[in-house]
Amino acid sequence: MVDVANQTSTGAIFDISADHTAKPAKALKAAGAKDILISAEYFMDQRLEDFLEKTHVEALWVEYNSALVTCTPEAFLERLHALSSRFRCIPVSGDLDLLTLALESESPPPAVALKGAEAAGFVSRETTGILYAFLRNVASRRTRKPGLIIWGGVATPQAAAAFLCSGASGIVFESLHWQTDLVSANQNLKKRLSRLRPEHTTVVGQNLGVCCRFYDKGNSLAVKELKQSAAALFKCDITDQDRGAFVRKVKETVIPVLESDLSRQDLVFLGPEATFAEAFAERFGRSTRQALEAFLEEVVSICWEAPQKLDGIVENAAARSLGIKYPFLQGAMSWVSDIPEFARAVS
Repeated sequence: MVDVANQTSTGAIFDISADHTAKPAKALKAAGAKDILISAEYFMDQRLEDFLEKTHVEALWVEYNSALVTCTPEAFLERLHALSSRFRCIPVSGDLDLLTLALESESPPPAVALKGAEAAGFVSRETTGILYAFLRNVASRRTRKPGLIIWGGVATPQAAAAFLCSGASGIVFESLHWQTDLVSANQNLKKRLSRLRPEHTTVVGQNLGVCCRFYDKGNSLAVKELKQSAAALFKCDITDQDRGAFVRKVKETVIPVLESDLSRQDLVFLGPEATFAEAFAERFGRSTRQALEAFLEEVVSICWEAPQKLDGIVENAAARSLGIKYPFLQGAMSWVSDIPEFARAVS
């Protein structure tokens, strides 16, 4: 995978959030891995540095969710700054408070990865679009502007180009490449992945303030049980202990997708991006390298056309003839609003 990343001018991020033993450290070193994904909990652990000494890792992608950590956002950013002299440290989060604090810091990280509600696992209450728009505005007011990277949820060249043309620094695939040849999975699982549809995921835990996205076709026994656990914990005054109990339940039960059968009994993190994996492989190729190259080629092509498309919107004859600025025409949706001011604004 590292060789393919080098050949395609992309990057390979190795998720070691579930295993911090010497075995993966040796494997990372042998593979020449430069980027790893770790939990914020392990990031705050002093034993991390002993682990890193056994690797040649250069970048730490650190997943932060306030429900999963005991440290304050300030302590997390202080640790981030302390390790930044030796590693490229990038927080992966959908937590607006943490991300805003990171961008407004006197010593911000080189980039932040935005994990919106469309991603898999512990996700934001906000969509990627909202996170990106808000944080791009925050960054625009700062002298030092960290890059904004989109983590998960982007499954087409058009979507990737839209973010990149509007200023995003990069896109991270969670699962779009899963049907290509360098991803190890049994054939039964690959077959099930090929049948996924965008509606085959669901978010649990919103009422507790801990959003998790899982695989669920609507008949998952594991998700049903988790929803029942979340409902039992819900009350007027939800405490950190309630959230902690829910998080523990998830962490004790969830299994990695590529080690599952996607059965009704399996609780697995999965985002809608995975439902496009088969189409990605069919369109761009089963070879991981060839698929990435073809995808990137189309993204570049779309980006080159962007200025022309923008001119078509800004200088649109139809919009001018209607006396409006942009050629966006609102139909019946504007009729159903119960706020007259809003209806007038969009109609």
